[in-house]
Amino acid sequence: MKYIRTHGIILRVRHGKNKDRIITLLTPDRGKITVVAKGSRDMKSKNCAVMNEHYCVSCQLYFGHGMPIITQTKLLKSYLKTRDIHLLSYLSYLAETIEILMEEEHFVDKIYPLAEEAFGLVNKDNYKIILPFFTLKLLTYLGYIQQMNICSNCRNALRDSKKAYLDSGCNVICENCKNESSKEFPLEGVKLLFFCQKNNLADLLKIDISKNLQPFFTEISQGLFETITNRKRKSESFLKYFTLLG
Repeated sequence: MKYIRTHGIILRVRHGKNKDRIITLLTPDRGKITVVAKGSRDMKSKNCAVMNEHYCVSCQLYFGHGMPIITQTKLLKSYLKTRDIHLLSYLSYLAETIEILMEEEHFVDKIYPLAEEAFGLVNKDNYKIILPFFTLKLLTYLGYIQQMNICSNCRNALRDSKKAYLDSGCNVICENCKNESSKEFPLEGVKLLFFCQKNNLADLLKIDISKNLQPFFTEISQGLFETITNRKRKSESFLKYFTLLG
């Protein structure tokens, strides 16, 4: 039995029994963890207003028998600064992507800074770049994909190929590995994918990325995610609905 102080981003909140909340928390030192906030659905609880999705909180955790318990909390930051339905859809997309891809208490030191950056950067003007590239960087850090300037099939450098293609699983392949179902992908896009893997998301926003390339990045990130996880994100429907309205 021990107490640990940490902080993290609340990815998901579910109702538990006896007015409890079950919290999925992304922390910088323990990875993704699931904890219980006892009685936090009671309006009289000190944790009632703090235990919300897309909040960054400082907390004390009690590790005893069963699920860790949050005993003290303090709000550090709310990424949902305004009741903007568009921003809510972007943050939900980021949070769901992390929750699905990460195993419980699987610690990778680069993931929390990546999430913190993405949650702080994403907005109505840049979500078409931030969301797909965040997914690709997360997949890279978790070891699901390797360098994207190399053919995923033969492992030859794509710079040696005159053209690049996407296979049915949205992997980038060279001209020699393509088949009838492969879709051509601009080599400029390959360079940006590799740049994304090696640099911060903020650096991407300094580049004038062609609008013609943006649908490719969305297709690649969604295709790889679905191939790896064999599921779709619920937030994708939410995102599409409200961005179309906007």
